[in-house]
Amino acid sequence: MAKFNVDILGEISESVNSYNSVKGKVNDANGEEINLVISSGGGSVTEGMGIADLIANYPAETTATGIGLVASIATVVLLSADKVKMTENAFMMIHRPWSYTMGNADELEATAELLDKMEAKLLDIYSAAVTKRRGYQINLKENITKMMAAETWLTAQEALEFGFIDEIVKV
Repeated sequence: MAKFNVDILGEISESVNSYNSVKGKVNDANGEEINLVISSGGGSVTEGMGIADLIANYPAETTATGIGLVASIATVVLLSADKVKMTENAFMMIHRPWSYTMGNADELEATAELLDKMEAKLLDIYSAAVTKRRGYQINLKENITKMMAAETWLTAQEALEFGFIDEIVKV
C-alpha cells in the first residue's frame, strides 16, 4: 500500500498547523498509510491534543519521524503515531505546560487549575508511550514528572534509550 506524507513544520496553533489543516491533509490520505514528519517547537496544547487524537485514531498505520526539534505539544503529536522515529540529529524537549495569563486572582487560579489538568494529561501520554515501548517501569511517572519540571532536552539516542521512540533513522 502507498504511503501518504503529512508534514507538521513550525508552530502548532489555530492559524498554523491547526487541527483543521492537519485533518484536511489526513483526509486527503484516503485510508493510505501515513508518514508524518514533525519539526516543531510546539504551541497550543488543545490544537496539539486534537491532532494527536486524529493521528492515533487514523484507521491505517501511521509512522511519525521527528526531525530538527520536536518540543512541547509537538512531542504528543509525535508519540501518537503507531511507529515513532527520530533522525539521529533531532532533539525532543518535554516540559510542564505554561500560559500567558492576565486577570484577577480568580482567573489566575482557574488558569493554574487548567495547567495542572494539562500536565496530568501530558504525564499520562508520556507514561503510556514509554510503557508501550518498554513495558511497566517502577517510578516511571515520577521520573517523567521530574523531566517535565526540569524542561528536559533529549537527543534521539536518549529518547530511544528512555523509551519515547522506536527507532533512530538517518536522512
